[in-house]
Amino acid sequence: MRRRVALVIVLTVFTVACIHKQSGPVSPWERVNVNLAALAQINADVAKGIIAVQQMGSITSQQAAPILNYQELVAKDHMAIENILAAGSAQAVNQSAQIEALLNEIKNQGTALIQSGGLGIKNPKSQQTFTQDLQGIINLAQVVLTDYQLAEGK
Repeated sequence: MRRRVALVIVLTVFTVACIHKQSGPVSPWERVNVNLAALAQINADVAKGIIAVQQMGSITSQQAAPILNYQELVAKDHMAIENILAAGSAQAVNQSAQIEALLNEIKNQGTALIQSGGLGIKNPKSQQTFTQDLQGIINLAQVVLTDYQLAEGK
């Protein structure tokens, strides 16, 4: 799973750096949408990974719960942001405080989960893998936030 998340991050960076379109340069809004899609993909991969580890019997449901709860929060926040962006850039500008709050929630909750040691995983190697995966989500949320602020002209 770690390799898959790393691959998604590398592909996102490569894709964002190499997004080309015939009608001109890539806009900040397009970067927001690409990075937001990558955030959703990494989040889905984290969920699949923790569920697979749980099904193998390596961790209990209680141990998986903190990560799955965070993954659910990220999915809900992602969907809320997607719904705002789908209404168009004018709507997104009108709800910029909400978008920024949702992205900050993803970052803050992920950081708190990592720092609390509440990942619920006893195996140090597995814990390190999931910590890195969660850090990837946090980092990508920051990238989306930065792109969004650029799109707004902040």
